[in-house]
Formats: sequence, C-alpha cells, structure tokens
Amino acid sequence: MLTIHSDIWEGTAAGLSQSNYIAVYPISGWWKEKNKLERYNDKIRYSLIVSLETPNQEIDLYTPIITEIKNKVPIEIKIK
Repeated sequence: MLTIHSDIWEGTAAGLSQSNYIAVYPISGWWKEKNKLERYNDKIRYSLIVSLETPNQEIDLYTPIITEIKNKVPIEIKIK
C-alpha cells in the first residue's frame, strides 16, 4: 500500500540553509488503527523526495547538494 503525504515550504535559500533538517517523521496511520487488518507489527519503509524550484539563475544547485548527500554516513535503525 502506498500513501503519499506532501507539504510545501516557501522561503529563501538562506532560510532553508539555516533550518538544519529535512526529515521523515513516522506517525501512526489509519492502517495501524484498524485491528482487523492485522498490520500493526508490519515494517514500514519511508522515502523522502525533495523538489527545489527557483527563478532562472546561473547558479549550480545540483553539485553542492549531491556532494552533501553523498558525504553522509547511513544510519541503520533496528526495529523490534
């Protein structure tokens, strides 16, 4: 089952750079509250997709962003 939740943040690049975090935050959903589905112990995979939109500028946004992403160390989260 796929559920998409989206949000829009509008602001300056300076404001975004100072926010420090963009995250996926799991919460209980309708599927977990319906006991007859018996999905309360299922593991869930999350994805975060970010789109940037800016007026036409001669600035390379891709290189500094992909460099920052590639330099992160993945964290394994174990679910009991």
